[in-house]
Amino acid sequence: MQEMRFLPVDESVVTRWTRLERFDFLHRLRTAPVADTELLHLSHYCPIIIMLAEEGPRVAALLDPAMLQSNPVGKDGRWLRPYAPIALRNLPFWPGARRAGIEVAPELVGASADDGFPVRDREGRASEQYAAVVTWIERLQQGMRRLSEAAKLLIAADVLAPLGRLQPGMLNAEETGYFTVSPDRLNALAADRAAALSADRCLPLDLAAACLFSRRLLARSVSLIAREPTSSGAPRENYSEFVEPLDLHVRLDSSPLFSFEIFESRAAAGDSRTDAHADA
Repeated sequence: MQEMRFLPVDESVVTRWTRLERFDFLHRLRTAPVADTELLHLSHYCPIIIMLAEEGPRVAALLDPAMLQSNPVGKDGRWLRPYAPIALRNLPFWPGARRAGIEVAPELVGASADDGFPVRDREGRASEQYAAVVTWIERLQQGMRRLSEAAKLLIAADVLAPLGRLQPGMLNAEETGYFTVSPDRLNALAADRAAALSADRCLPLDLAAACLFSRRLLARSVSLIAREPTSSGAPRENYSEFVEPLDLHVRLDSSPLFSFEIFESRAAAGDSRTDAHADA
């Protein structure tokens, strides 16, 4: 199955394009990048997975119908879910491999010389329609970078497990190259390691929740591949390289949020200080 081919916009011959109405090629994309702003909402409609790449972990929505409980694309080629990922809405344009690059799939352009939207105006600047696409992809790339950093913490905490798929006639599941959060590993985290996942406004915890919640959308032939943890609750050797740059100073607060007894006694005594932690 040949994957979709993307080229940098500046190196392609694409000058015009039309918005896509059919998505029956998604089995060739297999995954779509995810922005941090759509992570939790998208987890209702697509499995959220993590892929390991040379430039760092990537968080993505799984689109391969062979691994899903139901195909997100109908027989008419239309997207069936109430929400479509930002990446799909910007097709045929796609976030590039380079940090700020934008690529295009020539075979999805679907425009002749006389229809669709121009990429450039007569002065050679980005057209109004293409400028809007650039803005959305830049926002997507920013969210992708935040999720990549969150995924690094999940890796450092050693809570990920590979996804495997059982092929017909096989006894053991074959690794797919995709990873998700193992609920057993997450539940076994020591308190200090769990506290580290509250970095960046709890985005690592949001990512873990999205992975776990969206697993229900996977096909029955897809499951976690069990493996032994790297250690018994102690940080991995490379744990500090992920945590130290974030300058984390967090811990779990085991104190009560509010003491009604203190409030009641002060109210009875006419004390206006009703904050249970006023003397802290």
